[in-house]
Amino acid sequence: MRVRRLLAVIVFSLLLPNAGVCQSSIHPLIRKVIAYHQSQERGDKSAAKNLFAEDSRIWYEKKEGPGAKRVEGEGPWAEWDRYFKSRAVYYEYRAEENTVAFRLLETNDFYRLIDRPPSRVQITYYFNREEKIEGTLVEAVESGAKDRMAEFKEWARKNRPEELNYLMPEGKIVPNLERAKRWRAILDEWRAATGLPPIALSPGESLQTSEGVV
Repeated sequence: MRVRRLLAVIVFSLLLPNAGVCQSSIHPLIRKVIAYHQSQERGDKSAAKNLFAEDSRIWYEKKEGPGAKRVEGEGPWAEWDRYFKSRAVYYEYRAEENTVAFRLLETNDFYRLIDRPPSRVQITYYFNREEKIEGTLVEAVESGAKDRMAEFKEWARKNRPEELNYLMPEGKIVPNLERAKRWRAILDEWRAATGLPPIALSPGESLQTSEGVV
């Protein structure tokens, strides 16, 4: 069977109504994903319930093991992302057989607090026969972004070791809402203690892809 490929380079904002994009030329699975992204922008959770399979899973960096279970389409970082007001530009949608892959440029208030630039991520959705998403793979496009996380951890080990151990058990972030609030407090404390300028949180800087600024 010949593999059907479609490469669509699309900036999310261009897909709003009356933007002049011929939606009939877009792969049907890509249209489903775009509609979901638009519903996210509106804060509508019903689209996620309809698009994701009941036992949908999510993996980070490698599609190995059972993955984490999505709840009503949401992954384990959903509360964290809402609290830190994550925002993203979606672009470079590609469809092949039962998958849709796309890239996003993402930033949030946590990034700003550690002086980290926006990150590029690739997400791949795996659809089942009912055209519902049964799996999601999240992969970093760029690695080694410069930020002040190491500086913060060095300060916290000396000044707030118990809090650092709670926030990063085994050296990893636990992305729940309660910890997100404590991250915000300690990062504000660290910036003030070390003489770093205060951060004007969301709305923040514009996001830019090769197709333009959003």
